[in-house]
Amino acid sequence: MTTAHKPTFHPAVGTANPGGYRYYAPKAQFSARDQVGQMTLKTRQIGQGSKAEIDARDLKAELVKKEQEHFQKKEDERRKRLGLPLLTGTEQ
Repeated sequence: MTTAHKPTFHPAVGTANPGGYRYYAPKAQFSARDQVGQMTLKTRQIGQGSKAEIDARDLKAELVKKEQEHFQKKEDERRKRLGLPLLTGTEQ
């Protein structure tokens, strides 16, 4: 498909000016997002993962713990499939 089927952004207007469609006055419309009520950004509140909360957590320890739990679960699934005793001690 070619680009010829696309509509033009500025329609052809027959005038004495051969330069095409030009704006001579600024647009009277403006976006609702330009209004005064939306000129400030929200900040994270307590409990929403603010920088202070993340800095207080030990992310490395959390990652290691989750990885250990994941690999333990995978090993238990493998042992259950083979009929071996589970490492966690819980029979499922």
